[in-house]
Amino acid sequence: MKLINKILIKIHTKKSHPSDLNNSLHKYLMCAHEIYLPKIPESTVNLKDYLGIPYDTCPYCIKPIKGKGTIDEIVPCMEGGRYSNDLTHINLVKTCQKCNNSKGSKYGYDFIIWVEDGGFAKDPTKKIPEEYREKIKIWYLENIIDLETKHPAIQCRIKEIKDLTKDFFDKQYKRAETICPEFL
Repeated sequence: MKLINKILIKIHTKKSHPSDLNNSLHKYLMCAHEIYLPKIPESTVNLKDYLGIPYDTCPYCIKPIKGKGTIDEIVPCMEGGRYSNDLTHINLVKTCQKCNNSKGSKYGYDFIIWVEDGGFAKDPTKKIPEEYREKIKIWYLENIIDLETKHPAIQCRIKEIKDLTKDFFDKQYKRAETICPEFL
């Protein structure tokens, strides 16, 4: 508990949003527990290899990624998605910013629906091409067991982090109300 509080304080020294804080803590938690989770079979193929696309191509819109791109957690860490610091885990995939923002924290049924609907609906050039939708769904369903963990102890810690960060930001908001109510 003391370690989590230290991390909360350390992370909040930079200007952040509650979701940034939660995301950092969940990544830390999942990375720390990765060594205790079942090993992923060596025969498991990551999404980009399965689709047969180059590394610098977004696996959702199948367009070249401009700039550095972003790393998408196919199953978000805050929902038990697996994570590694070296970013080599099959749950992590390099995507373009627009597709990652559109996908957000969708996983499970919501992710499948998002894929079926073509992903980024606001920009027709960023839609998931029809010929890739079924492939993405099949890959996801075949690999879901390796993308996430439902281990009760880890799920309990994830809930604990959500509760702690909510309490932390509620206290900060109340404090801000007393100091400068005109800005809220």
